[in-house]
Amino acid sequence: METLDKNGHFDDFPFEQLFNLSAFENMTTEEIAERDKYFKEQEEKQERERRLNAFKHCGIGELYQNCDLHNFRTELPMQQRMISSARQFFARVTHGQSSNLALLGNAGQGKTHLAVGLLKEFALSIKKTEYGLNQYFTVFYTTSKDLCDMLYKTQSFSYGKSWDRILNDLAFYDVVVIDEIGKATICNEFECLFSFFDKRMQNLKSSILCSNLSFEDFSTKMTNYGMSRLNIDGNLCLLNIVNIPDFRQNKQSLK
Repeated sequence: METLDKNGHFDDFPFEQLFNLSAFENMTTEEIAERDKYFKEQEEKQERERRLNAFKHCGIGELYQNCDLHNFRTELPMQQRMISSARQFFARVTHGQSSNLALLGNAGQGKTHLAVGLLKEFALSIKKTEYGLNQYFTVFYTTSKDLCDMLYKTQSFSYGKSWDRILNDLAFYDVVVIDEIGKATICNEFECLFSFFDKRMQNLKSSILCSNLSFEDFSTKMTNYGMSRLNIDGNLCLLNIVNIPDFRQNKQSLK
């Protein structure tokens, strides 16, 4: 049987074998249903693999590639509350509501794991569209530092994009994670975030925020201006994470 030649053209490929309907003439109704089920499962498997491959290129580092909601630890009450809040956030967004989730707490408590796990769930989920077409959620991950650096590079004439162009590009992702809020080295980090969240609010898009800041410091730095944009229609879930040990330190001590 011939296949593609060096120019990418089919050479005497026996297409009639692919469309030989006589092979299906004697199939029972049950056999046809089983065949169709098999084809559907294979299509779904291939689509999932394509979506996972795309997920690897949405800004997430190798360390967090395998994080998902299924392997998030839930031994402690606070961890159970975290996963419950995450699933509620997921349900709201997949039902068409604009919502934001803020995870605040010390290092090593699973904030990034949970945020990336949510992002993966969205990347594999079909969203509701106006015409009922199958369209997957678009997702993106970045840190506050990387976002601010990206925006401030636009002040250079040699940079190819403007401040507004970058914000507009990021504004249309369905779900974005902004990690490590409060760690950017520039003095006006939160001014950049205000611009970002304002654009997201205008486009009714959802965001997940992770920060080591306390609830008080986060609210103060974000100011009423920023908090009002995160809490559009009262859909901000702000989770102050406590009573969880630093699992990164525990792992190191076991080595």
